Amino acid sequence: MSKRPITRTSVEKLKKEAKALCKATPGLSLQQVQNMLAEREGFRHWNELKKHTEASPAPSVELCDAHVRLYYESLPVLVFEQILKNYHVSKLEVSPEAELLYRRVWGGGFDERPSAEDAGQLHFTRQFHTENIKEIGYEMIRQNESISPLVEAAVWVAAGHFWRSVNYALQDRRQVHAGFKRYMQDWVASLADSILEGKDKCVLDTLRGLYPLPDVLMMLPGATIWGSINGQPYEGRPSKAS
Repeated sequence: MSKRPITRTSVEKLKKEAKALCKATPGLSLQQVQNMLAEREGFRHWNELKKHTEASPAPSVELCDAHVRLYYESLPVLVFEQILKNYHVSKLEVSPEAELLYRRVWGGGFDERPSAEDAGQLHFTRQFHTENIKEIGYEMIRQNESISPLVEAAVWVAAGHFWRSVNYALQDRRQVHAGFKRYMQDWVASLADSILEGKDKCVLDTLRGLYPLPDVLMMLPGATIWGSINGQPYEGRPSKAS
């Protein structure tokens, strides 16, 4: 049978088609339907189709349409603005000075211990409800299979982890914490593959293209707190990229 290349997008469409056919045909299992669709596409069975797809080169974020890349690059700003909007909707009092501070930390972190006043304002970001921020991302992961919403979902989950990490830094009286984009480089290396487990590998490839491996990793594998281990400052470890 023909073994013509099949794209990841096509596989995602076939997955949805298989689920729909399985629901409409109670006598057939999902695996049977998947095998039937694989044969239709020129493969002996579903596993061969998946193997053939995984063997094809994964598209890089550099090859994305310019508008798509611009959207991906704007996600940290869009997510942060939505967090602030939800913050205001919850009718919590936020001074212009505090909002400016939140923007500054999100954009560039801090490289010296914040003043007592700034630390007090930043502690107030606990009201962002980091668990709720993460849950927005996790819900998007549960509901989606396509690349764009999953990339956005990863940013939402990482945003919740970021603000929690900032608060730990203040609690531990550390003097340095990364801004979100630098944090995201470590987060992608540390956590993204486990959080996106079972999803199209192109999502992870896209995140790695947007947030490349830094020379020094400031989070341990599976960790979410930047620059700290058990409350003690962490100097980081060289990455494979260095």
